[in-house]
Amino acid sequence: MEVTSKVLLVNACLRKDNSRTLKLVEGFLKEARRKTQYQIIERNITDLKAKPLTSKGFNLDGTQKEIDASLAKEFALADYIVIGAPFYEFSFPSVLSIYIENISIPGITFKYVGENSVGLCKAMSLTYIYTAGGYLKEEDKIGEHLLKRLSSFYGIKEFHSLSATGLDIAGNDVDKIIKEASLEAKEKGSLQI
Repeated sequence: MEVTSKVLLVNACLRKDNSRTLKLVEGFLKEARRKTQYQIIERNITDLKAKPLTSKGFNLDGTQKEIDASLAKEFALADYIVIGAPFYEFSFPSVLSIYIENISIPGITFKYVGENSVGLCKAMSLTYIYTAGGYLKEEDKIGEHLLKRLSSFYGIKEFHSLSATGLDIAGNDVDKIIKEASLEAKEKGSLQI
């Protein structure tokens, strides 16, 4: 089977070993690969030297100084995007926020047309995959809602999420929960690569 798509895997898993979120990501990609051949470009953002934006990073007119656009270009050109990040304080680890700041560059991932913004990314979908120790209510999923909105802002046509929750509840079988989350995604057709 010929490789036809490039998948950007944005890995925001802080643990290098035994990451439950990364295990769920790998299961997702394995199932998706049964449908389509693709090349994975993994960007482990915990190893990046990207820095948070500060007032020193802007010119007087509000434009950014010294922009390294390589991450934004990579993001904008991906056919599909998968973000793996554990649930932290109703959102995700700060390294993902820093990554988002560094890819949000006018003229690369979006542009302004009059008073409106238009997304420039070519990805067909963004899939956000996460795990959480407890059970979540809809209002707890701030990170998921933010990434869904950013996905639209960047011009990405579809947004999907896949989660496995309750992993730290005494008596729960972590491997079983992760496997069931992967199977549920497969049955719902969420494996959109």
